[in-house]
Amino acid sequence: MEEIINYLVPLIQNVGFPITCVLGMFYFWNKEREDHKQELKAVTDALANNTLALQRLSDKLQHD
Repeated sequence: MEEIINYLVPLIQNVGFPITCVLGMFYFWNKEREDHKQELKAVTDALANNTLALQRLSDKLQHD
């Protein structure tokens, strides 16, 4: 926590509080976007696997 404070205080003094807040918001938004990209990839993979399983099941049922 002290590292963050040591980083933020000079930043606020040099560019101001509103700009520091915008930079912080951008950082967290970008991190959230990257996390969401990974989550969406996992959901896409699961959907593809389910689609494949359903297709195999459908093919098996049609052949019986």
